[in-house]
Amino acid sequence: MFRRGRVLAARVASWSQVRLGTVGVRDLRFVLVYLPAGLLPALLAAFYGRDEIRDRAVPVPLLLGAIASLLVLGVIVSLYRQVERADRLRDELVALASRDPLTGLSNRRMLQPTLARTSRQADRGGTPACLVLMDLDDLKIVNDRMGHAAGDALLVGFARTLRRVTRAQTDLLFRIGGDEFLVVLPGAAIPHARVIAERLLEALAEDTAPVPGVHPRCSIGVAQRHGQERPEAWLRRADLAMYRAKETGAGVEVA
Repeated sequence: MFRRGRVLAARVASWSQVRLGTVGVRDLRFVLVYLPAGLLPALLAAFYGRDEIRDRAVPVPLLLGAIASLLVLGVIVSLYRQVERADRLRDELVALASRDPLTGLSNRRMLQPTLARTSRQADRGGTPACLVLMDLDDLKIVNDRMGHAAGDALLVGFARTLRRVTRAQTDLLFRIGGDEFLVVLPGAAIPHARVIAERLLEALAEDTAPVPGVHPRCSIGVAQRHGQERPEAWLRRADLAMYRAKETGAGVEVA
């Protein structure tokens, strides 16, 4: 279902390049162009029937023009509503294609554009940026011993904790694999990223276990972007740091 949704979203997104534009622009166009066009038959009928109107005769052309205008306006309003529905459908499909359906976090499809945008912003402003990459250590064990429903509950609980320890206004949260999560921290240096990582580990230890008897544990790699570093290399350093944390049991490793 979600794969079909992503394909349809891509098709609709490509069509959106030639659609009418934002709602505000479309509303303005409706008032300035389509509404006068719908009234044009009545205006023409009034012009050609001006003699009958002046003589106070039954203005047949005007009546016919008014009927035609109503018909045209009805068609225009119907098309306008169809475009609005298409826009809403496009927005829903784009959201479906860019979100992990289980946790509601952004998915891997949105990761590369986000890393590229964050890198450009850091280059322009001369500001730092950090990645906090996490691997949920116990997911495979929970899936094997307790079933995938329990594994899903573990993932949802982890995502909820991750939202709580990050800044909703600025920090960007992703689920990029089965048990891998990422936080992009624009404008943040290593000290702040470490605080986020340590706060997450503390919250996981203190929170009520989302699966009875299982307190989720994770290994975390932190990497600050270096100079004009490419997004792929930046993410790779965070990945290596995360695996060092997993191997050593340190919890958090900094690249």
